[in-house]
Amino acid sequence: MHDPVRIVVKGSVLCVVFFAGCMALPQVNILPSTSDFSAFIDKRECLSVRWKRSSLSSREKPELDSAASFVLSDSGKRFSVKFQENPYTVDDRNWVQGFLMLLEGNEKGQTELVRWTNGHWHLHLEFTKKVKKDPIEVDIDISTFNYNPIIHGPPN
Repeated sequence: MHDPVRIVVKGSVLCVVFFAGCMALPQVNILPSTSDFSAFIDKRECLSVRWKRSSLSSREKPELDSAASFVLSDSGKRFSVKFQENPYTVDDRNWVQGFLMLLEGNEKGQTELVRWTNGHWHLHLEFTKKVKKDPIEVDIDISTFNYNPIIHGPPN
């Protein structure tokens, strides 16, 4: 006869061994794929983005117009955005890099930071008129892959 306590202990040990090295790896897929815009999840609080500067003037940076820019979630909820330039970016004359944060108004009229979650997001980014830059309109799918070196093997 099998001892139920022993079975539970063996099952628990097996779970610990298999899931001990599990890492959540967020994945970002941009549609339509473009060479002028790229993004990845740095932290769940912000999306690391970069876009090409205007081809006419590589000296001036196109600034994001936060009032005209927005993000739609897969449920249709609209969020405002805030862009913060990455202070640690190596001086690159062709790209603007930084962090895109979702903001939502609450009942007190204040804005709160919203986390990027798994799902489908539609980005509409407008730029100020100082430097000519076409708006960026892309769809982003965010998903999480749980990587475990025991199950999936070492990375190549």
